[in-house]
Amino acid sequence: MSTPPVIQPVYRTPELDAPIRLFQGSVELRDGERPISIPNCTLDWIWQPKPRMVLRVPAPLVLGTSKVRFPGMHDDSTILVYGRECLPTEPVVLRRSAHIVEADAVKFHLPSFPRYIGSSVTFGQGETACRLSFEYQNWSIAIDAIDRDPELVERAAQSSRYLLTHVGEIRRRDRSRVQSGELHGFLRKLRKLLSFLAGRWTSPVLLVGYRDGEIIWQEFRQTTTDPYDGIGSWWNPQNPAIASIAEPFLRKLDDPTWDMALQRVMWWLFFANRQTAGTDGSLVLAQMALEALAWYANENWKVSRSEFKRMKTRERIRFLLRGCRIPTQIPEEASFLTEALQTSKDETDDKDGPYALVKIRNDLAHAVETSKLLAPRVCMETLKLALTYIELSILYLIGYAGMYRHRCRPAIEEPVPWSEN
Repeated sequence: MSTPPVIQPVYRTPELDAPIRLFQGSVELRDGERPISIPNCTLDWIWQPKPRMVLRVPAPLVLGTSKVRFPGMHDDSTILVYGRECLPTEPVVLRRSAHIVEADAVKFHLPSFPRYIGSSVTFGQGETACRLSFEYQNWSIAIDAIDRDPELVERAAQSSRYLLTHVGEIRRRDRSRVQSGELHGFLRKLRKLLSFLAGRWTSPVLLVGYRDGEIIWQEFRQTTTDPYDGIGSWWNPQNPAIASIAEPFLRKLDDPTWDMALQRVMWWLFFANRQTAGTDGSLVLAQMALEALAWYANENWKVSRSEFKRMKTRERIRFLLRGCRIPTQIPEEASFLTEALQTSKDETDDKDGPYALVKIRNDLAHAVETSKLLAPRVCMETLKLALTYIELSILYLIGYAGMYRHRCRPAIEEPVPWSEN
């Protein structure tokens, strides 16, 4: 089989946080009985302080909410007007023709995704190992890295800035054509999958539909995306094996209850992973995520609601971990945590990971300043352990049985604890 060519992006970010021009031309203001054409408008994708679209008009509009229509659109878009700058509150779809809407393939652009070693694609006169690909139901997905200066990627990681790092392409496996609206449900699931791999929110954005090699429509939709940073996850980009996680993860999301559950848990997981609220706040968020997972996972173990509520917090977390066949003992790499636990005056023999997490969280909440468990290195080791608990619990509950990286020993890739290999 010949090596496939690299996917070329439609949009690029030559510098960190570089804005992207999406449209330039006339739009119709449609607030009154007659539409008013406004020339020389621009629509840009802006990254900071968070990714969003900004429509700029040549003269200030009346403050408030207005309706505009872009060329090729059948429906109006609602915008919030702040003088010359307007913020679209709905997706913007630009079409070449009102009659040609079905695409052979759809490209998407992906910010803030980790560098990885994938399968080979042709690039220029040579080859590069930058492709991830998998199939799910009738969808076929390929993702390639955007060729760029490694120093720029490193600067983004060190400063938590935005950068388009990858471009992807979605097709139907049976080669039937795709309408933009048909993709939305699958793209929401793909967003969760790619974010769980990255350890932060990353979203397929800037969609471009192709037919017979030509662009027939583009769709721009605002969604939560975190900046690029050097924080990792359970996933090993040097041995990505995305097909082994994609199918069970996406299948789990087909269940509406678990789709909602993982959405909630992943919000807390990513905030904790990026330490947006500091190590202290991240420990609280991690405990919330584990308790939520224990509640949702109880469908597998059928403990009554009243019995579950009578459990202490650490018992609920142990209930989850033991049900998922995850060891609760402190790993030897967490030496500062182990030493601090030996000084704890609690008369209990089960000073394991769940005990440590809940004990530290309680000491933080109740301002126990003399607790040795609140030392920065102890809290960091506990956070790494809690993040591993969350990630392993999700992996078990979706039916994954491959390799992972423990936060306390990230240099080692190892089988998940319940693996029979």
